[in-house]
Amino acid sequence: MPEEFDRFTRLAQARIEGGYPTPDARRQLEDELYFQRAVHVYLPDPYPGAARRMSNEYV
Repeated sequence: MPEEFDRFTRLAQARIEGGYPTPDARRQLEDELYFQRAVHVYLPDPYPGAARRMSNEYV
């Protein structure tokens, strides 16, 4: 299996006990959340200016 899928496999196999992630699983999930958040900051906006136009419509 390619190395890139190992990260997702580890996330999918994170231990959940009593409906809550274990401390180690929590750290893995938080790290992934922060990574995804950082990546999305750099993705191009498919509709540049759309939010500004929408806000101007309701002013």
